[in-house]
Amino acid sequence: AISVTLASLPGVTLSVAHVAMSDLPDGDAPPSAWASLLRLPRSAAAFSEAGADAATTSLVVAADPSFLRLQELLAGLDYALPHAPVIGGLASAGAMSSNRALWAWERGDAEAAEREMQDMLLQQLEAEAAQGGAGRS
Repeated sequence: AISVTLASLPGVTLSVAHVAMSDLPDGDAPPSAWASLLRLPRSAAAFSEAGADAATTSLVVAADPSFLRLQELLAGLDYALPHAPVIGGLASAGAMSSNRALWAWERGDAEAAEREMQDMLLQQLEAEAAQGGAGRS
């Protein structure tokens, strides 16, 4: 199966952030560390003001089921952006041993986006080949 999400939101700025487990700030990190992780274009001071983030920031989280630190990620997001709504879920291709891929990119240079997609597909094919073609039907 495949899911494609497209949106046209006039006056809204969208940004995409890929977060690996090793990228998560530690438990003592300030809100600015989380802002940096998410590539949010605002100062850490805005996060400390009660409710400052509610009107301007919402988060959509699509996590791979093998992302073992999801609770830490969600707790960190709640700490850094306590009033921002967070929606999303697990992106799954079935059993934990199945091959699956999550891809995300932002609008920009069409040729650069095409090259990026080709690179991602090539990496996926190489990963499948290294596993002996597992997951192909």
